[in-house]
Amino acid sequence: MSNIAKQYYGNTNDYPKIFEANREVIKDPDLIYPGQKIQIPLD
Repeated sequence: MSNIAKQYYGNTNDYPKIFEANREVIKDPDLIYPGQKIQIPLD
């Protein structure tokens, strides 16, 4: 998830924003699977 945060926010440490917005889909931020659809918060 940190790689996704770096791509969208420019900072790997911003991954909790993505995790919190997707708690119903992602149970563990270290386990993301192909095909899962997540939302990227704008701020």
